[in-house]
Amino acid sequence: MLTLMDWFCGAGGSSQGAHAVPGVTVTRAANHWARAIESHAANFPGADHYRGDIRDAPVEKWPVCDLFWASPECPQWSNARGKKRDFTSATGPSRSRPRRSPASRRASPSTRAR
Repeated sequence: MLTLMDWFCGAGGSSQGAHAVPGVTVTRAANHWARAIESHAANFPGADHYRGDIRDAPVEKWPVCDLFWASPECPQWSNARGKKRDFTSATGPSRSRPRRSPASRRASPSTRAR
């Protein structure tokens, strides 16, 4: 069995992917956001959880894991930092509906694939 530590664990998406690999067990997870830790703990009740700034975590006292995963931060797209996000303005008006390729705009209705 390989043990895995997941930093910036969120609700556990990366941990779930690792857990799907035969022989990998998530044993420790860390995140600064209480809701993320609550969700991760519900999804991985057998893992030890640390809530707080990982720069202050007492990692020297933790058991060594075989694998280490640190996801990129997500504050731009989540409310983990308590900011309300406006996804419509973040993507801009040109992204609000699917874009058609130039080839499909040129094709006449009778030549378009159905």
